[in-house]
Amino acid sequence: IRREQMILDFLSGKGCDLSLTQVEQLADGGIIGRPHFAQAMVQRGYVQTRREAFDKFLDTPEFWSMIPRLGARDCLRAIKGSGGKASLAHPYQMKISEQELDNLVRELADWGLDAIECYYPKYTQEQQILYLRLAEKYNLHATGGSDFHGEQVKPDVQLAALELELDWLVN
Repeated sequence: IRREQMILDFLSGKGCDLSLTQVEQLADGGIIGRPHFAQAMVQRGYVQTRREAFDKFLDTPEFWSMIPRLGARDCLRAIKGSGGKASLAHPYQMKISEQELDNLVRELADWGLDAIECYYPKYTQEQQILYLRLAEKYNLHATGGSDFHGEQVKPDVQLAALELELDWLVN
């Protein structure tokens, strides 16, 4: 709730006044995320597309500097401490070298990482091979996704149907 209000305040400071009610309706009972704010910005006419909302507001250094974040080790501790499983999603978005990613995945695996997202429509074949190799190297499970956030939020993204080994999720 605090994060949602911070985002509303940030956007208001940029001249984009949104109501939490509107954003909640777009989330349709689910967890509210940046895509819902982007969709609300499109509906209110502040931007033409969700991509524009991210490029101008929701994925900028200024935006990220105002969102408090836990470090990776603390996040893994919290996830594992509550009985959850942790997967590194969208590693391509980190925009780091292959060696830096290898070092990071090794460190995260040492801290309890369970999986890495190896299947994703935006991956190149080379990226997919790299992530599968890292999963094998560090004894991690392979996950996959489509970044589907609901038909109202991302109508151009299909819900993925992947054949993955899932026993590790319930054991």
